[in-house]
Amino acid sequence: MSEKSFLNKVIGSRGHLLYTLKGTDAESGRKAYWFLLVDPPKLGKFEKALETGTFNLEDYGKIIESGFGEEIPQWVKDKLKEEYGFDVD
Repeated sequence: MSEKSFLNKVIGSRGHLLYTLKGTDAESGRKAYWFLLVDPPKLGKFEKALETGTFNLEDYGKIIESGFGEEIPQWVKDKLKEEYGFDVD
């Protein structure tokens, strides 16, 4: 098994820690979306940060995909399904 496919399996097994977030990118002011895989020990702090509204996602985990726009493109959804087994609506 290649290192990448092993990592994808590990990420895929943590779907309960994957958050889909939409908002405004602080640097550009553009609408954006992010898929954040939250580090398990940081989950409680992350959930509290969600209530405040503005925070740095990378402080809480790994961004596995992101982009600009109000809607998530189908190719991104397909990629997340293929690589990690995540179903994104």
